[in-house]
Amino acid sequence: MLELYFRVMNYFIPLEAEGVYHIFNHANGWDDFYYDANNCAYFLKKLRFHLWPVIDIYAYNLLPNHFHLIVRVKSETEIIVGSRQWCRFRRIPFKKLSPNQQFSNFFNGYTKAMNKVYRRQGSLFKKNYKRVLIEDDDHLRHAIAYVHTNAEKHNLIQDFRNWEFSSYPKIICDKPTYLLRGEVISLYGGFNNFKIYHKNFLYNRNVATFKYDNFTGW
Repeated sequence: MLELYFRVMNYFIPLEAEGVYHIFNHANGWDDFYYDANNCAYFLKKLRFHLWPVIDIYAYNLLPNHFHLIVRVKSETEIIVGSRQWCRFRRIPFKKLSPNQQFSNFFNGYTKAMNKVYRRQGSLFKKNYKRVLIEDDDHLRHAIAYVHTNAEKHNLIQDFRNWEFSSYPKIICDKPTYLLRGEVISLYGGFNNFKIYHKNFLYNRNVATFKYDNFTGW
């Protein structure tokens, strides 16, 4: 039954207002999509620049050859407000922004910058980024923990809590952040439960409930 679920799942669904999604993509071929901390900072800066009018971010993790985001698409009203602010900032006529198009603009913009700096050519990412609709709070808890622990899963670090390119350190600190920190902590029932859930996640993962755990190896 689980194998059938993986075969029929559509990973290219449109992003709908107020939907919550796990978004992920892989670098093209054997490439990495970043090479140092400055690249990661630029990736997140471009992400915010292009996407703030249309999405909010629960969690992220940047690994050398792929990335994960957990996002919530804003409501139609919020998207219109964000679109007006975006257009005013860029001094262009008003148009309602599309989450799908803004993601495309983000990927293209980041790729062009990396190609220029590293004198490379061609696409940096696989053609179509994948997305999974988060169905309920239990699914969201699993997805956030999966994203935060991904570097340890891939043996990039011994303790995921020390991976600097994930949102985990920003969730547990008290510095200002654009992440939905309050909602994330509330989802787990407080900071202590958040930490315990993540600590135990790698060793108590239930693939029957976490529906897209190992389907790509990402």
